[in-house]
Amino acid sequence: MGPGGGQREIRCKEPQDCLKRGFARVSSPGRCSLRPVFPGAVLIAAYKGEVRFLKAVGNRALFPQQEPMAPDTIFDLASLTKPLATSVALMKLVDKEELDLDEPLEHILEGEGLGDKAPLTPRLLLCHRSGLPD
Repeated sequence: MGPGGGQREIRCKEPQDCLKRGFARVSSPGRCSLRPVFPGAVLIAAYKGEVRFLKAVGNRALFPQQEPMAPDTIFDLASLTKPLATSVALMKLVDKEELDLDEPLEHILEGEGLGDKAPLTPRLLLCHRSGLPD
């Protein structure tokens, strides 16, 4: 780690060199950031639908026994489903001009029960600036 516990950056000639050395993030060609958080990773690079690079390193499981990472390892992205699906769906509605991000929720949602949240807008909710408690 760098001074103060930050991440350390190194230079590698090839992305696989970074992965072999245990660097979990390739920030740009030839630059890798050390973040010893994940036991393994899969890196894929494709151009115009053609896979140009695919490499698995490290382990996909540490307990109860070590299991090596494989190129076809399926990752659980459950914690990303809600924000990704919601933001994409809302942006599609904005693109179709069916939703105004600055319109108060009270004008968008029918029914009662919004209480003091009625003046909030989709933009505030998407930017996590709604004032709702964590």
